[in-house]
Amino acid sequence: MGTPSELVDKLMSDIGTIADDIQDYVRHPGADFTRMRKMGAGDVIRALVCMGAGTLGHELDGFLEAPKACTPSAFCQQRAKIEPEALLQLLLRFGPGVPARAADARGIRLAAVDGSEVVMQRNPRDAETHSPKSNGSGIGYNSVYATALLDMAGGAFLDAVVQPGPAKDEPAAFRELADRCDPALVLVGDRNFAGYNNFAHCLERGVGFVIRLKDSFAARLLGAGPLPDEADEDVELLLSRSRRAELRASSLSHFCFLSLVDLGSVETAITSQSNPSSRSPRASTNPVQPDSYAQYSG
Repeated sequence: MGTPSELVDKLMSDIGTIADDIQDYVRHPGADFTRMRKMGAGDVIRALVCMGAGTLGHELDGFLEAPKACTPSAFCQQRAKIEPEALLQLLLRFGPGVPARAADARGIRLAAVDGSEVVMQRNPRDAETHSPKSNGSGIGYNSVYATALLDMAGGAFLDAVVQPGPAKDEPAAFRELADRCDPALVLVGDRNFAGYNNFAHCLERGVGFVIRLKDSFAARLLGAGPLPDEADEDVELLLSRSRRAELRASSLSHFCFLSLVDLGSVETAITSQSNPSSRSPRASTNPVQPDSYAQYSG
């Protein structure tokens, strides 16, 4: 499977599978989508996935042919019956089926993690997504925040976590994605995903990562002053909240610090992957103390 037509067939097949099990994804099981309507569950999901940027009425006119065409109001009523979990399950079924370039000799595949805010129609009554802060209009706005996992080889989205915009928590979304992803993936993230909690969480799950660091954070981890121009080296760090010596000794973790050149400037990243050309790892002169990451929850 790899041609556009094969991918479309796979998507339509996955939508059909979700529609067949729609009672698992509706707000009122046993009542929703039990009667024949102009738009069944499969039609609604296909419309949500395939619609363009036109008005709802315009998009529906091109999606369903008479006499099956329905009004925007009827579509919204059908849409409201479906839980967001249905679209997440569709993504989890379809994304991994998109062909990707083969992993390297160690079976490693890279997946990028990043987030983006999606502004929706303003609705002050939706307190969960409404932010009273002005986005330039002076009247507030509604939004959700999506943190997605993208296969860097195949270009397909593999998973996503959607949170209310005013209550976004990217580190928590990163950990949720790490819990659900294939352990063969190496997660690549920017500075906002750097934190002791996320490092320890990935290590416990056996998920690899490469995360860019702020210079101040990197210097603190390395127990050094100003970072050198090249900081490629393996380091052992203590990640533990316990004050018992025997438990702290078992919490020693192995990391590799990398220097990345971006448009002439040098950035530092941390990874759980060992540097094959590195000498034996050194212990950091500033090991992480329990009270420095009390938010760690495993």
